[in-house]
Amino acid sequence: MKKKIKKTVSFIPKERGSLPRVLLLDCSEEMFRMLRNSGFQVFQGKSGLVDGEREIPRDSSEVEIIFWDTDRIKPEHIYAYLYSTIKSSQSDNLRISGKTLRIFFDQIMRKGGFISVFLGNTVFPNTDEVISHHLGLDRGNSRGFRIKSRYTHRVDFLRDNEKDLFIPFFSQFTKEKKLNFFIEWYSNLANTQFYFKDEDNNKYAVVAWNKILISPKIDNLGKAALFLLQDVLPNICDENIYPDLYKYSWLKEEFFKFPEIKKIEKKIQTIKREYLHKIQKQKVELQEKLGELSYLYEMLYKDDSPLFPKGERLKDVIKKILKEDLGFKKVVDIDKERKKKGLALKEDLRIGDNNFIEVKGTETGAKANWIKDLAKHVNHYCIANKINLTEIKQILIFNHERRKDPRERSKPFANDPELLKRCEEDNISLIPVFELFKVVIDFKNNKLSQKTAQKKLLDSKGLFVY
Repeated sequence: MKKKIKKTVSFIPKERGSLPRVLLLDCSEEMFRMLRNSGFQVFQGKSGLVDGEREIPRDSSEVEIIFWDTDRIKPEHIYAYLYSTIKSSQSDNLRISGKTLRIFFDQIMRKGGFISVFLGNTVFPNTDEVISHHLGLDRGNSRGFRIKSRYTHRVDFLRDNEKDLFIPFFSQFTKEKKLNFFIEWYSNLANTQFYFKDEDNNKYAVVAWNKILISPKIDNLGKAALFLLQDVLPNICDENIYPDLYKYSWLKEEFFKFPEIKKIEKKIQTIKREYLHKIQKQKVELQEKLGELSYLYEMLYKDDSPLFPKGERLKDVIKKILKEDLGFKKVVDIDKERKKKGLALKEDLRIGDNNFIEVKGTETGAKANWIKDLAKHVNHYCIANKINLTEIKQILIFNHERRKDPRERSKPFANDPELLKRCEEDNISLIPVFELFKVVIDFKNNKLSQKTAQKKLLDSKGLFVY
């Protein structure tokens, strides 16, 4: 009987120089080649959440930096992890050493290394739970953080600390339209920095304790990783990770500076102060203007539910736009007037005596019963006041699929062409809020007069498209 030879894994020492060893988890071959060609010692690994097989090629003693791309994670492997059915490859170092990925990550952070997690275009349920666990963020019943779909319109980039090394990183590699998910952070907030914030105070990127980056979708992940390795992490990781960069750091101290150098540096500081003062002044003006116009963005994601305060719901926003922006006279909140008199609620708004407006918002598609409700209110009014139905203009203003980017929403009532045709024949106007938003934008840009805007809305029949 032949004796079974135990497989050994040779240790890969760190090469001479200041470049750390990098593990790429679930990253592309292109990214691997880019970093390797830039002189880094790079290893490719698999978390097990992409194809169900985990493979960590090197021990934590041979790795200083980890980049984890979660873009290709699949839901079936998330559940496989939760039920402990992820398999290990024959060359998986964790299987050989008996470690978990959580212990592996912890050892990287303990020795002064860094872990970057890049979220993809899609985040499946429980992805945040698994990432939190691997990073050691979950404690007790807390999962560390949750990832939720973005639904707000405006996101601000927080640039308050210009010395923050991640500011130029996010400026260069992150686009607002790709901020699909925000992060609810439950872990310790000490030494934790957030970089994007929306009007609901949701956060979109976080660096925690100079050890972990959780980043939104990045443009060109290979170049972004190089930027981190070359321009950011040398100033964050422990000295032993980038030893050569610290070897002669004393040369930058004040004692060794020549007068010519000090003079130029002083000029630079003066220019910076003047620049920052001007920027701050513009920021104040910008925030004031954004505050003034915030109701226009609110129209794109609000409805009339208790999720929003009374007086600040979709109907209130529409009334403000019709009255203050488009200049309609006698815009009346009918619900409010009828409530004062103790009467049943009818249509939402009315312009003058002959334009009846119903306002609706939903997270799903546009609904045919909205039109039926409006028609019923108008019929009752006409019968009670002995008015011909043709004298009344019926308008439905609606915000369908309100949590989606308006440019990606489905065409309303597309599966009911007969309904659209009937609305055209009955002089009923169906106005999506995004079309109204575009009308107001053109008016504010002096491309459209108030009179023309009013005429376009009141003369429209069927589905209004601007």
